[in-house]
Amino acid sequence: MANQNATYRIVFDNAGGITLQLGDEFAHYYQGAKQAAEDLKVFIATQDTSSWDGNEEDAMDCNPTDEEIRNGGYRVFDDVEDIPEGSSWGNIEDFRAAFNA
Repeated sequence: MANQNATYRIVFDNAGGITLQLGDEFAHYYQGAKQAAEDLKVFIATQDTSSWDGNEEDAMDCNPTDEEIRNGGYRVFDDVEDIPEGSSWGNIEDFRAAFNA
């Protein structure tokens, strides 16, 4: 389902949040998986965020280090299809379910 031409990044944090970085122009932090999944679906289909509200500089700057990822603070994916099934993180499982609904 993922569009290989779309450039995006999904950052899950161990506090339950999700940061989407969509292209070079838009990023947003979500506390709910459903809206994050819906926004990613729209972005993959259109590859356009020019009319979107809610861009957050802090979300664009979210760039976990390898150490932060190894220590369990974050999980980062560049393609929704790379997200493994059966994660122990609720936000990842909720996102997968919402994206695939």
